[in-house]
Amino acid sequence: MKSVSQKQKKTKKKKSAYRVRNWHDYSESLVKRGSLTLWLDSEATESWFASPDKEKKKEGRPFIYSDAAIETILTVGSVYHLPLRALEGFLQSITALLDSKTMRIPDYSTYSRRSKDLLIQIRKKKIKEDEDIHVVVDSSGVKVYGEGEWKVRQHGYSKRRTWKKIRIAINEKGEIVATEVTGNNTHDAEAIAPLFNQVKERIASFAGDGAYDKASVYEACRARGIPSILIPPQKNAKIWRHGNSKASSSQG
Repeated sequence: MKSVSQKQKKTKKKKSAYRVRNWHDYSESLVKRGSLTLWLDSEATESWFASPDKEKKKEGRPFIYSDAAIETILTVGSVYHLPLRALEGFLQSITALLDSKTMRIPDYSTYSRRSKDLLIQIRKKKIKEDEDIHVVVDSSGVKVYGEGEWKVRQHGYSKRRTWKKIRIAINEKGEIVATEVTGNNTHDAEAIAPLFNQVKERIASFAGDGAYDKASVYEACRARGIPSILIPPQKNAKIWRHGNSKASSSQG
């Protein structure tokens, strides 16, 4: 046995090593990895301070900095994983390098307090009326409440454990166009019609996994007028309608 294993080791091919040919470009690429590029939106810089007409408080002193400024500051902190005090110093050094006299960085306690009531609006590109979208749907389980690991290990799972299913439909740009939350006893195919009702644009194609290979899904796609359906058949799939049938061919 030893002699066989030694022969296998000898006959095993060595993995070809990657050799760098252009050392100058390789060195420059390593240097660029440490470069810092920070781009601020003109909308955020122009509206850095709060407008008395648009952003008012019911009580107390009015805001000095706009919601766009607080959102920009918190975004920078999230990208670079900086705590609030370090974030204040980081942005002060950036404004010093930019030699900006108009932009002032608020105290860390300001955007810490403002972040609690900050309403962030996710900007979504407006789709034209005559533009079609491609929809992909998938589902996942969400635990409502659970039990500790120690109790499960000692006594096992109880019968009262429950969870929900959330289904998300996205377009080709990765934007969420519809969501549907149901109980765990609802099949994925039953949630397709409610998802389609939330989409106002014309759907050019629909894609999903094998769980959506149901007749009700194809009927919902036919009712919506979707010309292309991309659903892989299940392992135990059977032919619903033969090709020599007099009825209209199935869509998909």
